[in-house]
Amino acid sequence: MKRRIAIKAAAIGAAPWLSWVGSPRLAIGQKNSKPALIGIPAISPLDIVANFIKPLKASLQDLGWVENRDIAFEIRSVNGDMARLAAVAQDVVRLNPDLIWTVSTPVTLAAQQATSTIPIVFVAVSDPVGVGLAKSLSNPGSNATGMTDFQRDYGPKLLDLLREALPKLSRVALVWNPLNAADKLIRQELQLAASQINVSLLSAEVARREALDDAFAHVARERAEAVIVSGDVLIFNLADRIDELLVQFRLPAAFLERATRRSHGFMSYGRNFNEYFPRSAVFVDRILKGAKPADLPIEQPTQLELVISLRAVEALGFRVPQSLRLRANEVIE
Repeated sequence: MKRRIAIKAAAIGAAPWLSWVGSPRLAIGQKNSKPALIGIPAISPLDIVANFIKPLKASLQDLGWVENRDIAFEIRSVNGDMARLAAVAQDVVRLNPDLIWTVSTPVTLAAQQATSTIPIVFVAVSDPVGVGLAKSLSNPGSNATGMTDFQRDYGPKLLDLLREALPKLSRVALVWNPLNAADKLIRQELQLAASQINVSLLSAEVARREALDDAFAHVARERAEAVIVSGDVLIFNLADRIDELLVQFRLPAAFLERATRRSHGFMSYGRNFNEYFPRSAVFVDRILKGAKPADLPIEQPTQLELVISLRAVEALGFRVPQSLRLRANEVIE
């Protein structure tokens, strides 16, 4: 049951994955014998960041970069403490890396605020133009480029899908991070979409991990009938606890990213991370060989995926319409 839900894409020219020819150390290695240094500021714990960069490293190896000979990585994590992002970004800049690689809008903004000269390759930034990272998708005009996801655009689509699954839905809560500029845009778009279909959108703010339980307690007190969970990286890292709270409060949940770890969210609609991290290696490769981030178009996802978990649906005691199942890219039995 595989169907693709395609959206527009802005590509880096028409070059395939491995089209860039020449020695990996052509631009960096001729200056000195040290490996090119990739600095990585992060919100997630180090073990999660390590999983994020595995596909990046594998793709760079395919492109000819040998770790510790041609390229090296330094990670600095705030371990979920958003208040430390600016300081950690500055720590990474002090390493004087050849390039900074980031995941999420808050981390990328912190990195760009820390340096306007070191190239930045980002992954999973929602609306880089809207948050001020770039002038346009086709011509970023700054030191940052990479992969965007445009959650603000497909948030309303997820709300429509949720309403289709739960036709009587009248109160839905958004679990979001108010410290994430992208999440603010997502909330604005969802608020507008909800008002147009007479659905009340409640706010459940999670700016730090300790706020999650209180946010769900608030959702329960306000009698929300379902929740939409943003793809913010801090919230993503709290997936296991979110699962427990969904069971505790018996809440149907829809996620603004492709479900990979969840066992109790019954629906997700969004990017496929398996596409993002390897693809970002192309940007890294080109920039280390002399390309300027300002000239490399920002890429959008080539597909969004709708995933439905029948296991979660059955646990919650309702049925998903057959018409919705047939449109899903994947149905988890």
